[in-house]
Amino acid sequence: MRRSPMIGRLAGWAAASLLLMSAAGCTVDDGDETPPNPPTAAQTPAASSSGPAPSDAAGQTFGSECPNFPSSGEGSLQDLAQQDWVTALAMTPALSQWSVITTAAGLQADFAEHGDVTVFVPVDGAFKAYGTDRIRQLLINPQQAGDLLRYHVVTERLSPEELAGTHQTLAGRQLEVTGSGQDFEVDGEAMVVCGNLQTANATIYLVDRVLTP
Repeated sequence: MRRSPMIGRLAGWAAASLLLMSAAGCTVDDGDETPPNPPTAAQTPAASSSGPAPSDAAGQTFGSECPNFPSSGEGSLQDLAQQDWVTALAMTPALSQWSVITTAAGLQADFAEHGDVTVFVPVDGAFKAYGTDRIRQLLINPQQAGDLLRYHVVTERLSPEELAGTHQTLAGRQLEVTGSGQDFEVDGEAMVVCGNLQTANATIYLVDRVLTP
């Protein structure tokens, strides 16, 4: 039977993730982005009815470093707006390191329980700046990875107008966002480089640094 392009892509992501975590300590390449192993349907949250209509997704993002999404079809803003947030992040190539660490730490099921959230997702360049040694520790230490990644997830869904302020995270700690309009900084160290990405059950803000609790 002929495989669809999507099935082939998922198989490639899975193989790449296994390669990343293999051979004595789960090494991370300093230069190349590693595609994620996307979660299965059983691991991802159901779409929330509070999410935006797909037709409203386009044109809402801001930031000079937003990924170049297709104008339509798979991976487009309209497509991501119909996905739960765990799946949507796995579908975005610029966020591969987030998905790989989520998978390595076994966090998909945990994240799948949470909808109507705001997620500050470091782009792959942010993880590279974070350092190979620290990323390796995340890959082999699920508790440490969980504490770190949960700190990036706010327990309510925030529009850009609601973004500035102090917000509770899944890690049980608060982070602080300052700024307004299209210029926001998180914890005084990370800039929002692409904002207001919509999924079916979350609002996503891409940041240029890994947040540290």
